[in-house]
Amino acid sequence: MDLAPVFLYSLSTCVICRDVKAFLQKKKIGFETIDVDLLENDQRTEVLDILKILNPRLSFPTLVVGDEVILGYNREKISQAIKKIAPSEKSSLGRFLSFFRS
Repeated sequence: MDLAPVFLYSLSTCVICRDVKAFLQKKKIGFETIDVDLLENDQRTEVLDILKILNPRLSFPTLVVGDEVILGYNREKISQAIKKIAPSEKSSLGRFLSFFRS
């Protein structure tokens, strides 16, 4: 089972953004980083339009985990969001075994 997509909207100069990246890497979570300040012209405009919908204040970092948007660096919120999207072997096994019980 694949994980839901994880996107980190950041600035290349943002220390807190780097902390979020390091946290995700430590947790071995695959994610895509979008350094908004390094984008050019139409691409930057397009990403900022998307980001304004997700985070009208345009603050960084903005982390999107599945359907959840997390602003700033909050380890607890990030961990909870990751748990929601991560496949659980126990629950998958439970569903598999319940098939044979019915």
